[in-house]
Amino acid sequence: MELIGFGCLTYAGPVTLIAALRDNDDVVIASDTRVLNMDLSVRCDGACKTLPVNDNLLIAIGGYTEYGVQILRALGFRCQDTNPVSSMRSCLEEETPMELKYRAARDIIAKEVSRIIPSIDPQDGANLVPGVILAGRLRGVPSLCSWGGPEGKMIQWPLLGFSAAVVGKPPPEGTIDCDTFQELAYKNLRTRDSESNLIAAFRYCADYWGDTGPVSRDLFLHRLSDPFHPTKIA
Repeated sequence: MELIGFGCLTYAGPVTLIAALRDNDDVVIASDTRVLNMDLSVRCDGACKTLPVNDNLLIAIGGYTEYGVQILRALGFRCQDTNPVSSMRSCLEEETPMELKYRAARDIIAKEVSRIIPSIDPQDGANLVPGVILAGRLRGVPSLCSWGGPEGKMIQWPLLGFSAAVVGKPPPEGTIDCDTFQELAYKNLRTRDSESNLIAAFRYCADYWGDTGPVSRDLFLHRLSDPFHPTKIA
């Protein structure tokens, strides 16, 4: 789906919810903390799904844990196991930022996603395909790309103006609730002071799906300009 003036991708699959807002100054990423089992029941809350790769690179991953960990390992993270919380925590505890630039990270993720897709049973595709958002700098400009949907399609968002990428489970497209979610998230069409907008949008989405739904009310917020100091909203 494309909205006039900026881009917006919504992928309806059981990958909980990750979203990013980008303008010429910064990128802000929001990710909920819920992890689902294969039957879509709630496995746990508390997982930080957005990770700083280095001072100029952030990645957010939602979806089936095993494939998410596969992508992180391809980028150079030393994930200890496939447990969604402990594997992410072990990545966050790595002390030395990796020397990896946006274009190289984008190519690595695209390659891994293209390797993952053929191994997934088409009947389980929507359940297993990882959703990914990558934020970095391309020629010094804040840059954003995302992967989602059964085919794992990559979208490179424009380098000028405002863009928004949403991957996961917002309210169903075409509904008033989806329109409300978008209005809450994007209403300023900028990253400045956008955290409160994202918090309101994510909590609206969590309330829409309910306590046992795919999206938690807790979330993490990261800025590309300060990637190692996220804000947790409980």
